[in-house]
Amino acid sequence: MWRVKFSRLALLPACLVLASCSLLGPRPNGEILTLAQQAEADAAALGGAPAAGLRAEQAEQLYGEITRLCGTDEVGAPPQSCAVERGAGEAAGVANVAALAHAAPAAGAQAAGAVPAESVDLVVAQAIDITATEPVDLLAPEVTDKADLAAARDMLAHEYALDYALGVALAFSDDATGARIDELRAAAGQRRFALVRLLHPTGEVPAAAPGYELPAGEQPTDAASAAALVDSLDSALVSHWRETAAAATSAPWREAAIAFAAHAQRV
Repeated sequence: MWRVKFSRLALLPACLVLASCSLLGPRPNGEILTLAQQAEADAAALGGAPAAGLRAEQAEQLYGEITRLCGTDEVGAPPQSCAVERGAGEAAGVANVAALAHAAPAAGAQAAGAVPAESVDLVVAQAIDITATEPVDLLAPEVTDKADLAAARDMLAHEYALDYALGVALAFSDDATGARIDELRAAAGQRRFALVRLLHPTGEVPAAAPGYELPAGEQPTDAASAAALVDSLDSALVSHWRETAAAATSAPWREAAIAFAAHAQRV
């Protein structure tokens, strides 16, 4: 009967391999972890301000994104290699809501360029929501990317169509909806002006069409249907802007689109 002897030296490499297995595996995304820690720091620094709750919620979303990227086992637990210690770490929170909101478009655009592509939607959405907590300054930076310029022209067309449709709704509106329409049209006019300014250097600025088709089945016939149309139009435009910001190619346009989306969302 043959017996095989194993020396301690022969076992050592195998032990090292086994030990290394526990160290391998997915790691928390560093950029998203930094964003989560910053959100926690902001939430603590903002104290009782409403934005504190928003930042706390965003921190939870970002920790959830870390887990989603790492993957989970059959009971929904992430691998040990993806465990993170929650808390602000060394991040310094921003205690001034206005300063936080003002910095959000640029910070969001920068972060979107650093996180995995599948996390861009979340990061941009959070930047929009932070920006919308305060009055928004619309930006008209120099944009040279062809896809981004096409997106800007497309959104200008959406803004023209919104104004037309709101005019149709106004004819059937009661006083409350009429006041809402006036507010929406004034804000839309500001966005159109900023978009025209942004596109002017390209020499290709779309003009408004003589008329636009309303969404199918949404032709107003009375005050109630006019109010419903206004809500639908506003919601659709905000969604378009949020999607446009997430899909931006260049940082200047993404920063501007975040501001445009927040501006539309605030009204």
